[in-house]
Amino acid sequence: MNQSLQRHIDELVHHARPRAKSLIVSLLGDVIEPRGGSFWVGTLIDLMAPFNINERSVRTSLQRLGQDGWLDAQRHGRRSRYHLTRAGRARILQARRRFYEPPLDQWHGQWLVAFAPPGSLQAWQRSRLRQLLDWEGYSMIASGLFVHPLGSRQTMAEILSELGLEQQVFVFVSESLDSPTLRTLRDGISDFWDLEDAETRYLDFEHRFANWLPILETDPGDVEPAQYFQTRLLAIHLFRRASLHAPRLPSSLFPADWAGLRAYETCRFLYQHVWAGADAYIEAVRAESGEPVAELDQAFFERFGGLNDRGRVGSRIRARE
Repeated sequence: MNQSLQRHIDELVHHARPRAKSLIVSLLGDVIEPRGGSFWVGTLIDLMAPFNINERSVRTSLQRLGQDGWLDAQRHGRRSRYHLTRAGRARILQARRRFYEPPLDQWHGQWLVAFAPPGSLQAWQRSRLRQLLDWEGYSMIASGLFVHPLGSRQTMAEILSELGLEQQVFVFVSESLDSPTLRTLRDGISDFWDLEDAETRYLDFEHRFANWLPILETDPGDVEPAQYFQTRLLAIHLFRRASLHAPRLPSSLFPADWAGLRAYETCRFLYQHVWAGADAYIEAVRAESGEPVAELDQAFFERFGGLNDRGRVGSRIRARE
């Protein structure tokens, strides 16, 4: 065991105190979904144990995630097996690019716009639409008017279909007039999104993991599989928490020396060094619980611009053809 790394892990778990439900959501996206989206309860209990999350907290969190529409449960004798629902998987896939995909350097200058005219939506519809678009990184710049420079037309269509609002909401593409005397949407970035709060969260992420990097880069020989797993899940969990409060914008729209870009590189570095060792631990836990041998889809290996073989320690994963 690498004692220096373990001290950092224990300190982070103690001070950050990740909530069971939130950490499980991170694990669902990082570990469970790429392996087909189903798991035995016992598997999850064992995977949460290194983070001082007990069985009772795991079971309570699973019940709440079921109530929230993330999971379905099936009884197999005395055992329970959970599956990501269609809605749960959709939420994970929608969020995946915010955490794993590299920042976009090139931008076509266009904005995807959604407009719900006054009186067109009921209160609950307007609230739910705003919630889902906020999750996707849109900003509501005026009542019923949402914009995003990297908005996905497919995702927008899926959200409106889910809410049954295809005929109530106008969706179109816009671009600012090229004029030195007129204010453009680009000029309103700091008005539309709270970049200061996002900057603070990214700086906190960098600060928390700054001392982990040299250990993994220069002295990884005695790092155990459980430590690789703890490092990977803690890093992606805290990066996910920071990214939830930050817009995903083209690099050119952020201020110079944007902390989010540095935080992404820090997370990418950590993930590249620990992903394979973590998978060895995950597969060992899954085998003990009677899970089938995992097959990771190709999208997993495309995370952070493409995963390398650094730190591979004989994990039994196979990419799906």
